[in-house]
Amino acid sequence: MELFILFGILLCGQVQENASLQLTCSSSTEVQYVNYYKRYTNKSPDTITAVGYGLSGCGTDPLPPSYLSCSCVSRKEYVCVIRTVTRQMNGDVWFCLPRGGDVNDNSGDKPIVVTIGITSVSMVFPAVDFVSVIKNTAREFRCETSAGNPQATVEWYKDHGTPGRADDIEITSGKETYSRGSGSLIVTSGKLTLTVQGNDDGVGVYCRAENGGDWQYSLSVVIDVQ
Repeated sequence: MELFILFGILLCGQVQENASLQLTCSSSTEVQYVNYYKRYTNKSPDTITAVGYGLSGCGTDPLPPSYLSCSCVSRKEYVCVIRTVTRQMNGDVWFCLPRGGDVNDNSGDKPIVVTIGITSVSMVFPAVDFVSVIKNTAREFRCETSAGNPQATVEWYKDHGTPGRADDIEITSGKETYSRGSGSLIVTSGKLTLTVQGNDDGVGVYCRAENGGDWQYSLSVVIDVQ
């Protein structure tokens, strides 16, 4: 839930795809109605709806689009709710103003950031279940996430083959993270350069990734130390 304060927009944090988003317009003094707008980079803002008090009480003019519902809390506070936030709304800028407000003042604008969770992460190199490595030499591992927003966090682990992951050991050195665009979304890649020791024989290496939702896990590649 995000808050518009004193007719200036404050959008902080991220909104999960398919969640609802409340846009509250607050004033320190009473106003009869407020206008809700959506701003664009290459044209004038669109007036989405006006919310306020008429002869028959609280109402909207024009009727808001079907994805939006609006109401009056008081003459100092008005609310519109985006019922379902979609990925196409990523980057949208909303703001509200009383009668006569300056629509060109964008000093407080902050875009809506729609969080789109990754659904998988895969080991892309080496693309095998086992890999032979000479002791005390470096081996590269790479994994890649499905597309999402924002960029994912990638972590690397050693799996000693016991049930569960509680005793797996995080690898904290020799790792790098990259990203590339996939349409309007982001694919995150992780690279690990591991110097293999004798006690790594039979150890599985895997990565995990998340960008605000559940952790996703790759399959392990088992090291055969030569």
